[in-house]
Amino acid sequence: MPDSEISLYCNVNSESNRFYVPGELRRKIFDNLHNISHPGIRATKALIASRYYWPNQNKDITNWCRACIPCQKSKVHQYTKAPVSQFLPPDARFSHVHLDLIGPLPISGGFRYCLTMVDRFTRWPEAVPLLDAKAETVAIAFMFNWISRFGLPQKVTCDQGGQFESGLFQMLLVSSALELLLFTQVRMEWLNGCTDL
Repeated sequence: MPDSEISLYCNVNSESNRFYVPGELRRKIFDNLHNISHPGIRATKALIASRYYWPNQNKDITNWCRACIPCQKSKVHQYTKAPVSQFLPPDARFSHVHLDLIGPLPISGGFRYCLTMVDRFTRWPEAVPLLDAKAETVAIAFMFNWISRFGLPQKVTCDQGGQFESGLFQMLLVSSALELLLFTQVRMEWLNGCTDL
C-alpha cells in the first residue's frame, strides 16, 4: 500500500485478485459479511471467497456458520408432519356431511358456482347450482337442499373457504348445534376426494 508500511498479499490464481487475510482478521471478515443477511454456509463461502483468501477458508466458514445462533434459530432442520388423526366412520346415515364449493365455472343458466354435499356414511351426493359464492347463498342452499330434506347432521366437514368460515355460516351451525370441522385443501383431498368434482 502506498504511504504505508503494511504489506498486502493477494491470491492471483482466480479471475479476480483476492486479498490474503491474516489469522486475527478472519473472524472479523466473516462476521461483517455473514451478519448482513445470514445467507447460509454455501452462500457465505461464495461471498467471502470472491474477495478474500486464507488457508482452510472453507472449513473455518463452515464451522462459524454452524455455530451462528441466528442461523440456527431460523434454519428448518426437519419438516415435521402431523400424524394422521383418527377419522372414525359415522354410525348413522346423514349424521356427517362434507361440503365443498366448486367454481367459478362457465356460466350456465345464470349459475357460476356449485355446492357439493356428500353424506359420509352412504356417500350420497348432492350438487346445487349457485349464482354466487357469498356465505349467505351457501348457507341458504345448504339449509333448503340438505337440512330440509335429510335433517340436521351432527357434523359438517368443509375446507377453509371464506364462505364456511364466515359469521353467517358459523351462526347457522351454532344455532343448529352442529360441529364444524375445517380442514386444509390437502387434508380435504385425503378425507373426501368425492366432493371435489
